[in-house]
Amino acid sequence: MLILLLITMFLSAYFNEFKCYKSRALVLYIVGRYDAVFAFKIRFAETQKALTKCMLCRSKLDERNEAEGIKKQIENYNFICTLVFQCKILQIINLTSKILQSKSVDLDNASNLLKNCYEQLKEYRCNFNDLLEEANIVAKSWSISTEFQNKRRKVVKRYFDELCTDMRLTCPESLFRVTIFNRTLDILINQISKRFSSFHELMLNFTCLQPSFLTSATDLELLNEATKLVNKYDKGISKTFTSEILAVRSTLKNQISQLNSTRD
Repeated sequence: MLILLLITMFLSAYFNEFKCYKSRALVLYIVGRYDAVFAFKIRFAETQKALTKCMLCRSKLDERNEAEGIKKQIENYNFICTLVFQCKILQIINLTSKILQSKSVDLDNASNLLKNCYEQLKEYRCNFNDLLEEANIVAKSWSISTEFQNKRRKVVKRYFDELCTDMRLTCPESLFRVTIFNRTLDILINQISKRFSSFHELMLNFTCLQPSFLTSATDLELLNEATKLVNKYDKGISKTFTSEILAVRSTLKNQISQLNSTRD
């Protein structure tokens, strides 16, 4: 929420649209999430100038206090790590999301895009140090300390001979990794896996129609996959489909080898 508010203020200042709330909401509506977060990441200096301008030029006290509070919050390492993390996540998902919304995308390409997105997220989850390295570079360019903020630890009353059920992470870096980095990526990975499991199952059902499989599979393998498809959709596909696809593969094998997807 804080990042979105900052992006709104930054873009409004950049385009001189500090007139009303509707104009700022319109900017957020037009600009994509990834583009907005990326713009804020690379134009941090302009954001500081916009906040400073609000602190100096605004007539309302609550607006000046809000700008001062936001400026204080963004100038810490925790915020930078969160910003870099969000930018990386949106970078992985953004292109896949746009292509999947296209009417021209086919099942083969959609499946490959989802697979690549899933694998990139899983790989990124094991590379927490990459996030810290990029955050350090960004923080140094903004002259901000590269140390996580230490928060006061909550003390829970303990009783004699009682099992400890309230162990908390004391290291700020470990706390960020467990509560934000790992948790966010786990949710994304699980959502992609669950929501598109039926889609992958559909792709497996139509394996016999994929050009790569048609050119590499043996007659027995193609016959087995075609039989599975006929049994799955017995009301819409004729029993003669198995023999027909073998004949089509034998006749048009050279043409099929030049195709990249089922749609072609």
